[in-house]
This record gives sequence, structure tokens and C-alpha cells, in this order.
Amino acid sequence: MLWEGFNLMLIGMGTVYLFLTLLVFCTQLMSRLIARYFPDAVEPPVSAPIPASDRRQDEVLAAVSAAVHHHRQRR
Repeated sequence: MLWEGFNLMLIGMGTVYLFLTLLVFCTQLMSRLIARYFPDAVEPPVSAPIPASDRRQDEVLAAVSAAVHHHRQRR
């Protein structure tokens, strides 16, 4: 009875090992096929961001300062 359990364990573990090995090879094959027939698209070059004007930055700074001042007064 113990021998049958050991035999069944070996067959089960061997089956799982073979399946996982086959899965790894199939995954590698699919990756190679996709990379070969569907290469990555070339991305357009990204231009440098356009800096905001100094006036706009001053307005934002003033608005943030006013909001912080208002919040502190409410406490």
C-alpha cells in the first residue's frame, strides 16, 4: 500500500514537472513569434515641455498663499 502511494506520487510529480516545462517552452516560443512578427512601434520623440510664463507662476503662487493664509485664519 505504501509502495502504491509512493508510485502515484512520483507519477503525479513527474506529470506536473513535464507540464510546467512544456509551458515554459511554449511561452518562450510565443514571445519570440510575437517579437518577430509584431515589433514594437516606434514612438515619436518627445519635445521639451514649454515653460509657463512668469506671470502665470506668480498668479498661482499668490492663489496658494491666499488659500494657506485663509486656512490658518479659520483655525
